Amino acid sequence: MDDISRHLVYGVLLPLCVASAAVLLPRGAWLRARTRLASVIGMAAVAVPMPIAFALINGSPSEKWERLIAMTLVGAIAASVVLCGKDRQWRAWAAGMLAAATATAIVWPIFQPADTVAERLLPGACIMFLIAGLEPLARRDNGAVVPISLWIAAMGTGIGVLWMGQLPFAAAVAPIGASMLALGVASGFGRPVATRGIVAAGAPALLMASALAYLWMSALGANYPIGLTLVPAVAALAAWVVRVPWVKRRQRWMQCGLGWLAVALICAGAVLGMTLLDQQGSNQDFDYDLPDFMRMPGD
Repeated sequence: MDDISRHLVYGVLLPLCVASAAVLLPRGAWLRARTRLASVIGMAAVAVPMPIAFALINGSPSEKWERLIAMTLVGAIAASVVLCGKDRQWRAWAAGMLAAATATAIVWPIFQPADTVAERLLPGACIMFLIAGLEPLARRDNGAVVPISLWIAAMGTGIGVLWMGQLPFAAAVAPIGASMLALGVASGFGRPVATRGIVAAGAPALLMASALAYLWMSALGANYPIGLTLVPAVAALAAWVVRVPWVKRRQRWMQCGLGWLAVALICAGAVLGMTLLDQQGSNQDFDYDLPDFMRMPGD
């Protein structure tokens, strides 16, 4: 099996099948009566496929950047904080802060001495605000709004990372997007999909994949700030458009469409911005030194 086929099968089709089976196999009435279990199933459908796909594609972790696989564990722990008790806003903030601190600690050694403290902390801060900002919407709306918004955000992140030439990081994002798509489609067809916890499960991997891809590109002379590479992932927050009063008065399909359109436009704007800034600086000469996690043995 060639690389493209392996990434397609293990990174997209396998997560689609796992997430679909998780929400389609249990009886609908049985699942509706067990909301906590439904939330756990939704969270697991997001957190479990990525490390499996990662291992099948890359084998056992042997390089520093492959710490990215730990982000699914971080997401699962954060989602557990959201799910272990009554619905409270402070749980989303606690989950966000826990995920941000843990993810930042895991990838901190990968950053280079030249990277500022702000650049090191920004991905974690985005994780915190994405979880704290979007989990309340997932709690209020068990429909397709949040999972499809996160799928669009994952697509935008993957396209941006792939455009930077970083296939391994795009492949790490693909399983999350595939799982979100399966949950969203199942919800759209009336399955009792509980979306509470899925934001926390997927946010760390989405944002840290972008951050690590940026580290790679910055060593090669990237001409855009790290914050721009993180925009597609946090664009999912635009799904809150569905709660704007004049949007709430529209039909359900129009509410969802406007929310997804807002997410997609922000993702497209971020990728376009990276393209324009990179082209602007493409004719400039630069010197670079490969960071440690990019070096091959013997370099």
